[in-house]
Amino acid sequence: MDILKLTCKRLDLRPVALVAAILPVVSILFLGATAWAGTGPIPENATARSWGSGWDCRSGFVEDQKSCRAIKPPANAFLTGDSYGKGWSCHRGYREEDDRCSKIEVPKNAYLREQTYGDGWACERGFTKSGNTCLPIRVPENAYYLENGFGRPWGCQRGFRSSGDRCDRIAVPQNAYLTGSTFGKGWVCDRGYEESGDTCVTIKVPENAYLLEGAVGRRWECQRGYRAHDESCVAIVVPPNGYLEPSQYGKGWTCEHGYRETEDQCVKVVVPENAYLDDRGTDWTCRRGFSKARASCVEILPPEHGFIDDTGNGWTCAAPFRRNNGACVPS
Repeated sequence: MDILKLTCKRLDLRPVALVAAILPVVSILFLGATAWAGTGPIPENATARSWGSGWDCRSGFVEDQKSCRAIKPPANAFLTGDSYGKGWSCHRGYREEDDRCSKIEVPKNAYLREQTYGDGWACERGFTKSGNTCLPIRVPENAYYLENGFGRPWGCQRGFRSSGDRCDRIAVPQNAYLTGSTFGKGWVCDRGYEESGDTCVTIKVPENAYLLEGAVGRRWECQRGYRAHDESCVAIVVPPNGYLEPSQYGKGWTCEHGYRETEDQCVKVVVPENAYLDDRGTDWTCRRGFSKARASCVEILPPEHGFIDDTGNGWTCAAPFRRNNGACVPS
């Protein structure tokens, strides 16, 4: 199939077109060979074909020019029943070499394989091939044999790691446990402890704090209502009309809607006439048609040819007039 694809590519032909092109040639060659093989008078040890014309050699014979020659299998071989090729094959435990069947020498602690190529044998479980022999696999203490393992044919038991040709025990310190991995130290500290060299030391969690799992750096967090200060947790003082924020950073609190932060207090936002609280609730905005003037809202009185602009808190001139100080003048 690969050859056919390559041929199609080189000849710039599709597979169907190529088959159509070469089929007549193949047919001629096949018919020519068929017409030559097994034609003419039927020789001894041959029978007429049940289809078409010609003859075929009987089992145990192979065609040799215009006659049928007896197949003489070598020792340790059997007839295949084919009238082409050698007509014989070697028994199990033997392999074909030239015109004979040579015995496959299976070493101790090995077994025959179905394939006759290569060695024709494989080592039994617990043995490894070394030249033409099978040597026992040495499994060290505290190790186990690996089935079909690549590289080293054994692995260390849990709690041990390989070191050359042996398995050394993993030294687990107090307040630690095995990880099941042979990489790194092979152990981790219990909850509430952290690694310090080859030991596990207690994580100091201050009052009003709790332990963080898998944190890097500081291993604890302050409870709600407290913030970290050096190695302790101090209470967050929330002023009247304020409330705790989820974050412990900054002051840790914010003012309610309608109040603004002033130092450590929440001061009520005074909304003047013709104004309203903004969306944040910490300031006010004048209604449309009014503008901010210090702490009040004053009405906007546009001059002639003027009107309230899009902001609602100023004015502009209609075309073709332009603003000039407090009036609208022709452009």
